[in-house]
Amino acid sequence: FFVSKILGPLLNPTNFLFLLLMILFLLYYKNKKKIIFKLLTVNILLLMLISFLPIGNIGLKYLENNFIYKKHYKNIDNIIVLSGSNYRLIESVKLGNKFKNAKVYYIGGNAYLIKKKINDEVSKAKKIYEDLNFDMTRVKFVGRLHFIQH
Repeated sequence: FFVSKILGPLLNPTNFLFLLLMILFLLYYKNKKKIIFKLLTVNILLLMLISFLPIGNIGLKYLENNFIYKKHYKNIDNIIVLSGSNYRLIESVKLGNKFKNAKVYYIGGNAYLIKKKINDEVSKAKKIYEDLNFDMTRVKFVGRLHFIQH
């Protein structure tokens, strides 16, 4: 977990290129070698290419076109809610009120290195469900936290 939090940002190609840019700049400033200047130029060109081309939008359109979106459902037995957005909680309550026999599974946890109850997604979700007077016997919280009783 700790290694993924520390090394995770380096897996983002843009972050890696910016880190490489800083390293190459320091090396070029120190050595003034032609090969380092060429690598620095290629790195800057790659960063500019990533910045100005709509690569993310093209990938998103591909995913959206292959995703089946339904507005009306006949019967739902289970509702799975991934943590990270209050909008998802509200939608799960709407679906839960529409389908009275459906069970809600909230999948969350704590993405922070320093774990506190105040920054825990499951605790926040539990409070929101309770504030909306949702039937808590239908909600199951899935996470690795031991202080959640439900």
